Amino acid sequence: MDASKKVANPFSVLLGQYATSLCAHPEAGTITSSGENPFFLPHNPPIPLPAFVQRLERYFACSVEAYVVAAVYLQRLAIVRPGLFHARSVHKIVLAALTIATKFTDDVVCKQLHYALCGGIEVPELNNLEDFFLRQLQF
Repeated sequence: MDASKKVANPFSVLLGQYATSLCAHPEAGTITSSGENPFFLPHNPPIPLPAFVQRLERYFACSVEAYVVAAVYLQRLAIVRPGLFHARSVHKIVLAALTIATKFTDDVVCKQLHYALCGGIEVPELNNLEDFFLRQLQF
C-alpha cells in the first residue's frame, strides 16, 4: 500500500456521519440566534463536515476512544438541546465535543491553542464553546 494514501480512521468518519444525522432531527436547527446558540455561524461553513472531521483527525492526533466519547457527548447534547444542531453549527459542536473528549480520554493532550487552530477559531471562542457545551450537559 502506498504510504501517501492514509486510510481514514473509521471512528472519525462515523463521528462525522453521526453529527450529520443529528441535524436531521425534527427539532434540529430551531435555535439559530448567536445569543442562544454560540455554535451557530452567520454563513455557511467554508468546508463540508466530512472534510472538517478529516482535518480534525489529521491534526488532533487523539485516540480512537476520544471519537467514541465525543459521539456520546453529541448524543447527550442532542437529547437536551436538539435545536442546537444545524448545518451552520455542527462543525463547532463537533470541535467542542472532540476537544472535551480528548482531554477526558487521552493521557497526553495539546495546548488549547492547538485545538483552536485545528478548528479554525480563536482560543477564547473555543473556551466559550467548551464551557457552553459542558453546561448544557450539566457537568
